[in-house]
Amino acid sequence: MRLLKSTLLTTATLFVAGCSVHGPVLPAETTPPRSLTIHRGETGTPTDFTTLMLPGLTDADVIVLGEEHDDVLGHRLQREIVKELIRTRPGLVVGLEMLERDKQDAVDAYMSDQIDRDELLTELHEGPKARANFTRFSLPMLELAKAHDIPVFAANAPRHYVKQARLEGYDSLQALPAEEQALFTLPEALDEGAYRDRLKALLVENGIDPTDERLLPGQRAQEVWDATMADSVCNALERDGDPVLLVVGRFHGDFGGGTIARIEGMRPGIDVRYVVMVGSPSGPLRHEDRGRADFVIYTDARRANE
Repeated sequence: MRLLKSTLLTTATLFVAGCSVHGPVLPAETTPPRSLTIHRGETGTPTDFTTLMLPGLTDADVIVLGEEHDDVLGHRLQREIVKELIRTRPGLVVGLEMLERDKQDAVDAYMSDQIDRDELLTELHEGPKARANFTRFSLPMLELAKAHDIPVFAANAPRHYVKQARLEGYDSLQALPAEEQALFTLPEALDEGAYRDRLKALLVENGIDPTDERLLPGQRAQEVWDATMADSVCNALERDGDPVLLVVGRFHGDFGGGTIARIEGMRPGIDVRYVVMVGSPSGPLRHEDRGRADFVIYTDARRANE
């Protein structure tokens, strides 16, 4: 989902956008994604793609890739990771934040050649801009999975339920018929720790006083996303995914919060590895990125402006 600044400026709606932290769009380039320096998130020790895959991701039950949604090089790197997992982990299953649960039938139809690409895009998105963005940034992952017969699941809650959570609260969602409730998952309780503090910080960054009146509606929406995607991952594990890979906007996974915390809460003891792609220039691990993920990768997206 895209970071909509207009949403940030309305009362308690900003966190509908909190899932992504955007870098500038990187044009087509020739940088080999596997050549990027990879930093261990706790120590800053530099490593490489080979070590990331082995032993870094070898035994993980769940692999979460945190992205900046319009970072082309970051998306290319994701696909290289998936290519290697296809080679080494034959039970791989892929889930995308950018696909909502009510579109699973359309995804399945596309993966089985019952509909073509244009029909899929029409099913997924109403506007041409949204279709163009999905085509550029997310469709290549779907096509890679299709080419290798890798199952893909629509991980996220449909946006109208997220909006309902923000505007009306969870009670209204709990009153819906069971077939609708199957399309989203509600958290048992809202986060009251570091994740909530990061959401507050988004308000402050946008010049908004982080009162509960403004914080809670957006947090409700954000955590419907988190809980739904975590539940989707756990369902994929139950269907014998090994491993399950989830692609999300990095706010959902940074510092072990959001979706990652929900996965671990639903499946205690599960081995989750988080790889984050940050669109900053290359260099040593920055202080603010220490502990952000198991592996932090700078994609230097700002080269687009040179």
